[in-house]
Amino acid sequence: MASELLNMAYAWAGVVVAVGGVFATMTVTDGPEESNVASGVTAIAVAVFSIALVASLTL
Repeated sequence: MASELLNMAYAWAGVVVAVGGVFATMTVTDGPEESNVASGVTAIAVAVFSIALVASLTL
């Protein structure tokens, strides 16, 4: 049981890092002259996919 909880914690920590990395990359690489809509949609899609994937594996 403890190892399952540890694996779940690692998986969710990975989701946090992945989502944070996507949003950080989006904000660093997008200049003010560029449209942020496409990268924002991409970041949201990656975040939702990562959360759904880990949720389906751990819950």
